[in-house]
Amino acid sequence: MGARWQAPTRGAITQARQRLGTEPVKDVFQQVARPAATESTPGAWLHDRRVMAIDGFVVDLPDTEANVAEFGRDSAGGYETAFPQARVVAISECASHAMVAADVAGRWAGEQTLAFSL
Repeated sequence: MGARWQAPTRGAITQARQRLGTEPVKDVFQQVARPAATESTPGAWLHDRRVMAIDGFVVDLPDTEANVAEFGRDSAGGYETAFPQARVVAISECASHAMVAADVAGRWAGEQTLAFSL
């Protein structure tokens, strides 16, 4: 009998992701981030134009020294957030919600500034 495969633990996945770094993740995103709707997808087209949207949102990040250094914490209202936060601005296809481009920065980055980088 052959060796049995065991699923990696969450901790092992986190450690592997940290060793990997951000550049390979960015490269993969740039290679695969494409519109997903077909010509027959309802709501995907307005005449001959693909319907897209730009939107921004804020996400809580794991509470690590590296994330605090890179992204910071929000301290609006005199209270510091429990976790570092990042602002994400993305261009998405409206019909499929597929992201085709994105930029990530610290919480205090402006959405318009990030949108212009796309």
